[in-house]
Amino acid sequence: MQTSIAEQQTDMRSRRGPIETRPLLEALEGRRMLSTVQLNVDGVSPFNAFTGVGFRYDPVASLTPVVDGKIDTDATHYTASIDWGDGHSSTGYIAKTGNASHPFLVKGIHTYTSSAQYTVKVTVTGPQSVKKTATTMTLNPVAMPDSRSNPITEPYSYSGAVALSDVQMSIQQVPSFASYTGIGFQRNPIALLYCTVNGTVDKTLSHYHAQVNWGDGNLWYPADLGLVTSNTSYPLIVKGNHIYNTAGQYKVTTYITGPDGQTGNVYTAIASVNDLPAPASKPPQAPPSLGSVKPVTAETLDVQQVNTINGSRNVYTNATVALLYGTYDGKADSTTGDYKVQVNWGDSPAWSTGTIVASGNSSYPLALRGSHTYNHTGVYQIVVRLTAPDGQTVDKQTAVADVYGPDLVGTAFTFKVPSDKTGATNGPLPDNVAFTASGYVQNVGTATAAISYTRLYLSKDRDIDPSKDLLLASVATPAIASGGSTQVKWSISRLPAGLSHTYYGGCYLGMVVDALKMVTEAVETNNRNRGDAIDRRPVTLWDTQANIWTTPQTWATQSAAQSWLTSQGFSAPVANVDTYWSRSINSTVWSRFNNQFMSAGSFRILASVIYDSAAGAYRVRGQGADSTYNPYGLPLVGVPNPRAAAQWGGNLSYAQQYSAHF
Repeated sequence: MQTSIAEQQTDMRSRRGPIETRPLLEALEGRRMLSTVQLNVDGVSPFNAFTGVGFRYDPVASLTPVVDGKIDTDATHYTASIDWGDGHSSTGYIAKTGNASHPFLVKGIHTYTSSAQYTVKVTVTGPQSVKKTATTMTLNPVAMPDSRSNPITEPYSYSGAVALSDVQMSIQQVPSFASYTGIGFQRNPIALLYCTVNGTVDKTLSHYHAQVNWGDGNLWYPADLGLVTSNTSYPLIVKGNHIYNTAGQYKVTTYITGPDGQTGNVYTAIASVNDLPAPASKPPQAPPSLGSVKPVTAETLDVQQVNTINGSRNVYTNATVALLYGTYDGKADSTTGDYKVQVNWGDSPAWSTGTIVASGNSSYPLALRGSHTYNHTGVYQIVVRLTAPDGQTVDKQTAVADVYGPDLVGTAFTFKVPSDKTGATNGPLPDNVAFTASGYVQNVGTATAAISYTRLYLSKDRDIDPSKDLLLASVATPAIASGGSTQVKWSISRLPAGLSHTYYGGCYLGMVVDALKMVTEAVETNNRNRGDAIDRRPVTLWDTQANIWTTPQTWATQSAAQSWLTSQGFSAPVANVDTYWSRSINSTVWSRFNNQFMSAGSFRILASVIYDSAAGAYRVRGQGADSTYNPYGLPLVGVPNPRAAAQWGGNLSYAQQYSAHF
């Protein structure tokens, strides 16, 4: 039986099975891909680099891959490596640009250690291991701008907040700024910043990190960033805090980490640092930080100087030391509560808090004021620290205080006891003998001081105060020219008879110049109490016969007691002493005292008797103040004597030694 051709073909297919065409198609497709992959690796603009600092995720090439005539936008198809030209290579990172015509950038991380010119080559590997190598840029890393920063340390590395992208950062310099050594500043502007991510401006503060090298060392310090809505060209600002310890000019370098981790490193400012103008303000003290009341932004702080502050006195109350015009984020700000002021008055390192009030001046609507008291005449340079709403500070010399007029002070105070008594200079002072005191009155002011009076006082403490202390003498003081001085002397025949017991023991003698306030002085607070051995001295007041109580004295007879008194230097005739004893101690009282104070067969003296030739009277130093121990009611004045109780065998009701005139 003869079969048809169609029947024969059907039979063959049934025996052979179906024909597989897919592998053949796949093979043909693969050959077509291998033949159409094109990697376009192009150069990009070089960037700034400093040796030892390094950079992260900075672009070194652009990549436009074309597969089968179409641009491929799948980043996972590509890898890259970078030859940095210094003998080192590292991985390149593929970043998506969001631009369909140029979809990728190659970014790298590297640190150059030496200044030179380096040729950068980038190798990209694409699908089916297709490779392309191209020279993409020349980099010229240099040392840090300020030599004091070298050898520099690397800044801290921050991670990016977004995926690797086409990040364009423009870091702008700011004008140079001034500072004082040891004072420092807070939130001073150091750079401006404009940044886009894949063509879109990024103002998100959390996407950035700023660090600053201040040019006086090799470390990096964190800095603050703020949003400036009034500046579309540079909507971000970088501010920092620092204290320079040495005068000079410093180059400030700013290091920014952008949204995807890409960094920028630029020399952005010059700091001009000087010592505080007033010598008395050194060594300087940094004023305390006063914080902020508003977020960080750009501010204008025009602190205007004022005229010399003149005065015939040394006290300045609410004195205007500067004027201010300020803006906050491009808008005028004359709100007094937004600002704070501190003042260094030029006579010490200290700062005082001032006030800010409306000035009534349209150009400078705020007045900076402060209060201060100077202790000496002179010309003082006043420096203010202004703290702005966001915490930024400005330090500036804005005024001069001219404290002029006469200024009287006491100095070289001393006193002398006659040699036949103690012979001591500035030593113990017998309270019943004549002595002399002297000192100098100086005019440290800028004008002649008129006639005045200088007084001598006795005080029970080191605060010589005419309102409470004992006036001993007063002497007229002639007119004294500026810079001149005159000696003043006092001759005291004896201390007053009615001294209170508080003036015995440790006391002070001191002088008070211009005691009657006859001279209008530039400084009224330095007429007294300038210091020990300057216008006052400590003194111990004592009686020439007080030493009889050093140890208990006993005698067998009254005549023996009288002989002992004579041997101790009493100038009075023994007969007078006899009279005293016979008058003070009669037989009745003797028996009474004998029972309390006498041991068998002995006599213990109850009082020392001193004849005071100046007063023409005797002086007694005895024990007790009541009728039992002082039966004749002598006007006794208490003087502390810790030996009394032990000396009298504990029989006294209180341990005090007494002195009196009679």
